[in-house]
Amino acid sequence: MKLQSKTKKILFVAAIIGSLAVVGTVIGVVVVEVKKNRNSQASTNNNANNNHSGTSSASSGGSSGATPTSTGAADPIVTDFPLDPALHKSFWGMAYTPPGAIMPECGANITAVRKDMEKLSQLTTRLRLYGSDCNTTSLVVSAQLS
Repeated sequence: MKLQSKTKKILFVAAIIGSLAVVGTVIGVVVVEVKKNRNSQASTNNNANNNHSGTSSASSGGSSGATPTSTGAADPIVTDFPLDPALHKSFWGMAYTPPGAIMPECGANITAVRKDMEKLSQLTTRLRLYGSDCNTTSLVVSAQLS
């Protein structure tokens, strides 16, 4: 009787350990696959963003009068403003509202937005605009294209 009870306990513990091993293996495989997928998407997005922003920056006629500068990346992005060596792509994205673009003031201007874009473009490739008051969207797009 005692031997049967002890055997049942051993089998029960072995079944639990086996189940945990299977669950751990499945979780490990899923994590590895997700990381692979994210890395391949990130490299694809970075290449696309570098190519897109390099095209739009190179064709723009900037107002700063600075000589074109390269970022030093494998696929260099030519800019028409001096790069700040203290800044690097350190944010996935940022929320942005131009100064003076809050109702009822509506005092935002393209010059201020363009200066902000020069700094923000060195920190991130993604911006989120929370409002369209005071022509905010048009100002940001115009500053990015010019």
